[in-house]
Amino acid sequence: MNKNRKMKRKIAASVAVGMSVMMGVTPAFAANGTSNSEVYKEETVYVNAKASGKTDKVTVSNWLKNSGSVSGDLEDESTLSDIKNVKGDEKYTSDGDKLTWATDGEDIYYQGTTDKKLPVSVKLNYYLDGKQIEVKSTFDAREKGISAVYQEFSLINTVSVAENIFMGKLLYNNLGPIPRADWKKMHEETQKILDSLGVINIKPETIVGRLSVAQKQMVEIAKALSNDLKVLIMDEPTASLSDNEIDNMFKIVKDLRAKGISIIYVSHRLEELPIICDRISVYRDGHYIKTLNIEDAPKSVIIENMVGKNMTQTEQVKCYTDEILLEAKNFSSGKKFQNINITLHKGEILGIAGLAGAGRTEFVRALFGADPKDSGQVFIEGKEVQIHSPRDAKKAGLGFITEDRKEEGLILSMNLHTNVGMAILDQLKKGLGLDLKKECVLMDEYIKSLSIKCRDGNQKAKALSGGNQQKVVIAKWLATKPKVLIMDEPTRGIDIGSKNQIYALMNDLAKQGIGIIMISSELPEVLQVANNIVVFAAGKITGSLENKDLTQDILLDYATSQKAV
Repeated sequence: MNKNRKMKRKIAASVAVGMSVMMGVTPAFAANGTSNSEVYKEETVYVNAKASGKTDKVTVSNWLKNSGSVSGDLEDESTLSDIKNVKGDEKYTSDGDKLTWATDGEDIYYQGTTDKKLPVSVKLNYYLDGKQIEVKSTFDAREKGISAVYQEFSLINTVSVAENIFMGKLLYNNLGPIPRADWKKMHEETQKILDSLGVINIKPETIVGRLSVAQKQMVEIAKALSNDLKVLIMDEPTASLSDNEIDNMFKIVKDLRAKGISIIYVSHRLEELPIICDRISVYRDGHYIKTLNIEDAPKSVIIENMVGKNMTQTEQVKCYTDEILLEAKNFSSGKKFQNINITLHKGEILGIAGLAGAGRTEFVRALFGADPKDSGQVFIEGKEVQIHSPRDAKKAGLGFITEDRKEEGLILSMNLHTNVGMAILDQLKKGLGLDLKKECVLMDEYIKSLSIKCRDGNQKAKALSGGNQQKVVIAKWLATKPKVLIMDEPTRGIDIGSKNQIYALMNDLAKQGIGIIMISSELPEVLQVANNIVVFAAGKITGSLENKDLTQDILLDYATSQKAV
């Protein structure tokens, strides 16, 4: 892959998916073409394989270790494709296979891809209870005792909770010549599972589409627990849960572990890991990085391995003015929320905190015209506007990043260009059709500015990670050039690096004068980003606070109060 390396590459290994192989260390070259003993090159080959063992993608990382003695150009040779600097902002020029990096005594860490013959052999073997197994499908996995709770729900909204739980494994009675589905027994078994989870607000006969995001998450967990479990995979299981529900979740996890069930727990909430985990494996950009015992993995170490460097935490910026951008007066909708009044200033980030079921999402959906309200007025820049639908809201200058990006934020089967273009069809009109070239150029700009990791704008949204899907949703609404941007759980289920990018983006938008209303169930997030905070409890505002010397305990006091302000 790299011509200036003179080492033999005969390595054979039995590896797992996402295997990495260290290829060694050799001298690199200074600009004069002579070997410099103080600059070395370390190369790692990452092989992403499918479950079958077939190679999916080969990525090569090259690390030019500069002791600081070389401050001019640094030359290297490479036949890699899609070369990019992944840890710095140093640029390179190419002349055939020769790369010339502009450095100032810094290390150069770059990556590229290759279709060359692999320097390793790949073989994947899976073992369960000490026996080699082959998993051909999700049904096969379930039969072997492996179940999963996915971050993106796999529920059918049009049928009941019990039907979702027993989908593909219906219970039958043997009364009469023809076996019939025993719905009574399935309802009873569903209720037992829900009771074991401590769920009191979900019934077996409830249609899933009527449930909240948090309730759907509990149904997913119940569905997994309905199987004979040996291994449970949990992907961001607490992303939509309240603090009380999270505590109950941890109890469930600990009970399962005590019963001998092994759990693979995927989470971006680093504070959760020491509570329930024994070991932590860190992945970055689809590559396995390191496995650490929990006692050797303080938060700072985990973050450093996740992002590849020490990350500077994005801090709150205060750039809002006295100019009122939006006012919502006397908003009410039955028992969901009552007499809500908020004021948003130009360039302000207004956080909305509260426990699950407090009415936060219901309020902003009504504000945006997605759900009806009983009463309420909206003023934009001092002028009353009538908002009866999302179209009215968009016309008035509002954008809404929903908490459910899969169901409401994106059309997953469409490509990124189309997803972004759908929000600005009026801007793309060209004759009797659409200016698709303009649409593509716009999306390509957002791919670059938002650091969306994708093949290109023609890639389908469903192929992206949750964090990158969220960036596409943000891009869609930024394309509308909103005055006010509502962000409901904007960092749900995404990694800490992407979170920090979104926080930085919010600060940049605020500096441009855009007003942001942010709902988050993560109190540290609200305290980190918001200028001012409104606290909801039981459909009422119980606190309207300047974010100065506030703590989580203070916010929780207001979130559990029954006294409206």
